[in-house]
Amino acid sequence: KQLVRHLRNHQILQRAFSSTDKKITTELYSAEYKESKIYQYFCYVEFKESDEFFWVTFSSQPSYMKKNFKMLESIIDSFEIEKGGEK
Repeated sequence: KQLVRHLRNHQILQRAFSSTDKKITTELYSAEYKESKIYQYFCYVEFKESDEFFWVTFSSQPSYMKKNFKMLESIIDSFEIEKGGEK
């Protein structure tokens, strides 16, 4: 909450991508913090066959995010929950 007070020019750039076994809600924000531009990526992941969920947040410089965005989506989509001690 403290960080949000210091952000300027905060705007949503992108939302959502899909997955077969998860409902993934995402928002990518652009903002300025201490004279630098940053991207913040928030993901809320719900598993369709379970009540399990988790949050993922990632902040970086825009150049890194643009270069690695597909990799981040792939990592998020690869998460699985354990069922009975097995993945």
